Amino acid sequence: EALTMSDSIAVMNGGQLQQVGNAEDVYERPANAFVAQFIGISNLLEATAEHDGVRLTSGILVPAPVPADIPAGSRVQLSIRPEKLALGPCGNGRVSVDGTIVESVYMGTVTHYVVEIAPDARMIAVTQNTEDASDSTRPGVGSRATLSWRPEHALVLAS
Repeated sequence: EALTMSDSIAVMNGGQLQQVGNAEDVYERPANAFVAQFIGISNLLEATAEHDGVRLTSGILVPAPVPADIPAGSRVQLSIRPEKLALGPCGNGRVSVDGTIVESVYMGTVTHYVVEIAPDARMIAVTQNTEDASDSTRPGVGSRATLSWRPEHALVLAS
């Protein structure tokens, strides 16, 4: 509700101010992992910063813009909102990872998918049900899946 009713939002954690900004800034560009989880759902994956992206604990290298104040070798978290992920083939400069669907929840207008990209890494994707008329056309649990996103939708946050 704060996103729709406020001109400015302040997020606090344990009496400490974490971020102040308008709804779009706080949601799209959270200052840290706490804010990313506090305002909506965010995929947060443990990683290590490298010069050309982040390396997940599973060893997967994910291209992502690493902020200048985060040195290579630093522990970070990769944050991507579920609605920014596309389920299916990628193109047009999108970043992608492959995985297996381990959960699928039909919710009417959207379906929530949980995709395991490594034994210690799962991502949630939310897709519109505009093209799929029935359960038989949506991928099910156990299906291989490709998740893709635009590079600017992946945020590297200091741990």
